[in-house]
Amino acid sequence: VQTLLFLLSAFTVGLAGIAAHKKLKNWTIGLFLFTLALGIIFTAFMFNDLSRLMAGGNDWRQSAFLSIYFTLIGTFAIHVLFALLWIIVILIPVFI
Repeated sequence: VQTLLFLLSAFTVGLAGIAAHKKLKNWTIGLFLFTLALGIIFTAFMFNDLSRLMAGGNDWRQSAFLSIYFTLIGTFAIHVLFALLWIIVILIPVFI
């Protein structure tokens, strides 16, 4: 499910870019908002997985694998959160 959400959001943000380039305001807003919703759902799934992993007693200090895993997922989570914020920043001039 997470992979499908991620791939669909990559597709919709591409469509939103095309709509913005063609100056289709309603399509641009709709597609960026849909991408934002997909990103929020994806982030919720990701944090749910991390919280279940940590509730199971796993920690980044237990093994090299978990250390790398938590670092990679944490870095990716920051990337996704910045992307969600960037969508909001992009939408501000479109609304104006």
